[in-house]
Amino acid sequence: MIECKMHVRRPHIDLQASFQVRPGEIAVLQGESGLGKTSLLRCMCGLDAIEADGTIAVGEREVSSTPVHKRGIGYVPQEPALLPHFSLLENAGLGLRARGMKKMDRESTLMPWIEKWHMVGSLQTPVNLLSGGEKQRVSWIRAMVWNPQALLMDEPFDGLDQALRERMSKDLCEWALERGIPVVVVTHRTEEIDLLRKVRSQVSLLRLQKMDDGKTVLSS
Repeated sequence: MIECKMHVRRPHIDLQASFQVRPGEIAVLQGESGLGKTSLLRCMCGLDAIEADGTIAVGEREVSSTPVHKRGIGYVPQEPALLPHFSLLENAGLGLRARGMKKMDRESTLMPWIEKWHMVGSLQTPVNLLSGGEKQRVSWIRAMVWNPQALLMDEPFDGLDQALRERMSKDLCEWALERGIPVVVVTHRTEEIDLLRKVRSQVSLLRLQKMDDGKTVLSS
């Protein structure tokens, strides 16, 4: 389970959020542009500091003061942010490498994902020449392959064609349920929620709403 009780203050953002996502559950985070969806995810995974009060719990651990690499949270950002001097496999295996897995073991762990999402033909392609959809798939693999305790995804279907969206949404739901991993997905597209619900009828919705006093509140 991942549980978040947070008050985030940024220029033009005053966000209060309190929610939890159970093991294996998919929760979709919605809200108008500029309300703080990305800021919330970045604070949860530790890339941005919580400038106001807040707690983040992953399983039984409170991690709001824990370094990024020790939180056990996978993150798929809006922009894949691949390292240009690393190969496709090296980028996809960064999480495994950070946890001490040897190169041969990393490659054997990564290849089923590479094959499943049709990227074998791109293994020798320089990272800067990959298509947007290919970069997005690498970003998914990088976040998921090490089986984090929770997964946060910011517009993860951008750049993917319809066939890949259907395949990967199915794979995501099955992976989360099988391993008991809570997942938060940011999307503003109803059709992407429908894709997830084709596989999992119970997809919870978290909504960011701006109140009359200018504050943004998350409600479920």
